[in-house]
Amino acid sequence: GDFETVTLHSALLAARHIHECDAVLVCQGPGNAGTGTKYGFSGIAQAQHLDIVKALGGTPIAIVRMSDSDPRERHLGISHHSQTALDMTYARCIAPIPEGADSALLPRGHDIREIADTDKPLALLKQLGIIAASMGRTPADDPIFFQAAAAAGLSASEI
Repeated sequence: GDFETVTLHSALLAARHIHECDAVLVCQGPGNAGTGTKYGFSGIAQAQHLDIVKALGGTPIAIVRMSDSDPRERHLGISHHSQTALDMTYARCIAPIPEGADSALLPRGHDIREIADTDKPLALLKQLGIIAASMGRTPADDPIFFQAAAAAGLSASEI
């Protein structure tokens, strides 16, 4: 890119003040590391990222990891990863989920929002010829996984 930053803090500030961005999506990249313990996974950094957004005056919106087809039980419904990260953050976050999804496992203290029409962004991707996939699964294989990401994007568009 045209700008380089050293930390997530400076990257968010550059996005806001240099590029005049209204929203920035910060998420985990592919290739997570984990130890099989509650706190031993690289995605726990989401808690810190949400705190940084809040500390810089932004609105933290958590992308809730959900699945209806992951073969690992701890990832079915709302993943233990999202539960732990939201439990560990100090920031009060918007935690959007697809309309009708069960939010019972999300830690209290956050603004849990049910978002309608989460299939529309996925239909747009398909229309544009963009192939979405994660962990070898597509929206047809695990719709709620992609609908949860769409819910976060739709929430950001409302701020």
